[in-house]
Amino acid sequence: MEPESTAKIMNKRPRRSRDQVCRDRFVENSVKDFREAKYVAAFKKATSYAQEAREGANKGKRGFGLRDVAAKFNKEMLTSPNDKKITKSSLDRALNNGMAGRTPPKRGRKAIVTKEITGVLAEHAVMMQVSGEGEANSKNMINTITALTVGTEHEGTMNAPYVYRKTMRNHPEVMNPVSKKGSEDRRVDWLTFKNLNDWTDAAKRVLIELDLVKDEPGLISKLLCPYVVLNSYHM
Repeated sequence: MEPESTAKIMNKRPRRSRDQVCRDRFVENSVKDFREAKYVAAFKKATSYAQEAREGANKGKRGFGLRDVAAKFNKEMLTSPNDKKITKSSLDRALNNGMAGRTPPKRGRKAIVTKEITGVLAEHAVMMQVSGEGEANSKNMINTITALTVGTEHEGTMNAPYVYRKTMRNHPEVMNPVSKKGSEDRRVDWLTFKNLNDWTDAAKRVLIELDLVKDEPGLISKLLCPYVVLNSYHM
């Protein structure tokens, strides 16, 4: 075996399709959200437990210090080697800031491109694909992002290609990597329980505004037709 060609083949990452990238991102985000939720739940319980130990009857007793509390909840709730662990300093900082029993604040500076912004763009991409008005490719999405920020507080503060890439990474479950969808895909996407409820609720509001119906319980008509049909069937 030639060392150079072998190293080149073994170190080269195989090229992934758009579907594979989407699935990999979905799994990565799911694992990240799962571990973050585990840490938040453990942190809330640990800070509440430490606050009670600091102010209650166990104050000053052996085994109820911050280091012991952190070790206790790391052992009980954060058992995976890849889980983020609770530390003594994080507990002490939370108690001093009055954060006992609350979600820990995220570290680092506040993101300019928030998850709400990328979520709206992901929904817009789905609307473009389902309606058939155009492809939700990178060129069209970048142009849409640029147009939406003109005349707003976000004009000049966001890089449109970066916003698009972050939307693709944050919402792989929404950003379908296909260029367009057929009639069957549109029907599957739109005929959901929530969409049907929203449609019937909107129709109800229109009928009430037109004074065609009243928003109160009552009978629409008497049940005479089933009786007549049944009798005619047996005749």
